Amino acid sequence: DRNRALYGLAQDYLRAGLLDRAESLFYELVEDRDFGQRSREQLLDIYQQEKEWEKAVHIARSVKQFKGQDRKLLLAHFYCEQADEAFASGDAMQTLKIVKRAFNEDRNNVRAILLEANVHLRNNSPKQAIKSLKRVERQNDEYLPLILEPLYMAFEQLGNLDEYVEYLCQLPDDSLSPVLIASEQIQLREGDEKASSMLCQALRRRPSLRLVKRLLEVRLHHNSKDAELQLAQQTLEQFLADKPVYHCENCGFSSRTMHWQCPGCKQWDRVKPIHGIDSD
Repeated sequence: DRNRALYGLAQDYLRAGLLDRAESLFYELVEDRDFGQRSREQLLDIYQQEKEWEKAVHIARSVKQFKGQDRKLLLAHFYCEQADEAFASGDAMQTLKIVKRAFNEDRNNVRAILLEANVHLRNNSPKQAIKSLKRVERQNDEYLPLILEPLYMAFEQLGNLDEYVEYLCQLPDDSLSPVLIASEQIQLREGDEKASSMLCQALRRRPSLRLVKRLLEVRLHHNSKDAELQLAQQTLEQFLADKPVYHCENCGFSSRTMHWQCPGCKQWDRVKPIHGIDSD
């Protein structure tokens, strides 16, 4: 009866936003037979809200699943949160140390791969960064758009952007981002006609307003005084400006910013780049 009352009081504190008091009571109940599991789940929610990732790791180790998500996935992201903080403070060695812990939980965690690559870029080790980033294509190509910018930086450090373009051109057709970026590089190196030809081939394979917009940009660069082309390009730009880029597979939340934890349903690893929206 006492523990039931404590659990009810802790929930009241939680609803009132008194997280410290709620945490104290839930922690008192973590070993209770009837309320222990529920108390650990509530604590895990609190620690994520408060961004207390060390405490979240400790509690997650005692919870097999949380809101349908596997413990190993949760732990990998909690470690990535800590690695993000270490990276922001400029501690490369600590970042890699924590990233290794994330990989121990989830070897294919894309976020951990990106963090590892960013450390290599900061340390002027572009070959190591490229090696890390190319794992994403093999392990989870849904996230390919996320590697394109750091991959560019790595090849730029090497002074070998031609190889970057070659890599983009051999990536799967279901993501338009590589095609769009490759067209920019080809335009710089080989001119407007070559870029236009590449975009037209891509459009024949997969109709897309984003590809049309990019093609209009190339044609305008070739003929900047064409008022009709300008109008078409500006109209498409306005239409696509508010289109979401990322979408949560669990709750439908969408945004133009990547979130590893969905702001809507609070699930991890459910927000992914949208591939189909380009063809609307």
